[in-house]
Amino acid sequence: MHIRKVTAPRVVRRPDGSILSLADLPKSDTVRWVQRRKAMLVDAIELGLLTDRDAEDRYGISKAELTLWRQDRFLRQFKETYPIASRGGKAPAPKNNPLLTHQEQTVFRVLATHPNTVISRTEFFDALYPDGQETSQKILDVIICRLRQKLGFSVDTSSGPRIETIWGRGYRFVPEASET
Repeated sequence: MHIRKVTAPRVVRRPDGSILSLADLPKSDTVRWVQRRKAMLVDAIELGLLTDRDAEDRYGISKAELTLWRQDRFLRQFKETYPIASRGGKAPAPKNNPLLTHQEQTVFRVLATHPNTVISRTEFFDALYPDGQETSQKILDVIICRLRQKLGFSVDTSSGPRIETIWGRGYRFVPEASET
C-alpha cells in the first residue's frame, strides 16, 4: 500500500476565524458552482489548503475559470468594504468608509479585473464612455487620485495594495505587496 505524504496543511483558519478543511470543500463531482462554493475554493487555495493545480485536477476547472473566480471574489470583498453610489443617488456610507461614485467604481472595476496589468487611458475611456463621448483627458487623473485617497492606497510603493502610474502607458493595480 502506498501512502501519499501531504505537505499542505489539513486545516486552515479563515480571516473571520472559522476553520476550513478539505472535508468542507465541495465534492469533486460538483457541477453547479454557486458563489459560496467558488469563494470557499478560492479561500482554500489562498490559505494554502490546496494548490491551483490540485483544484484544477480535482474539479476539472481551467486556470482561466479559477482566475475569474478570484477576481469575482476580490470584487465582492471590495464591495462589502466600500459602498458604491448608485447612478440616481447616494448609498448610505458607514462611518469612515468612502463612498465611490459611478466613475470611480468603473475605473476600479477595470483595474481590479486585470490585476498586475497595465491598462491604457484608451481602455479606461472606453469603459467610462462607451458611446464615445468626448471629455478632458485630465478626468482620468482626477478619478485615479480620488480612488487612491478614498481607498487609502499607497502611491507607487512596494507595500500593500496600490494603483501604480506607468508613465506614458497607463495605470496598474497591484492588489498585494510584491515579494522580493
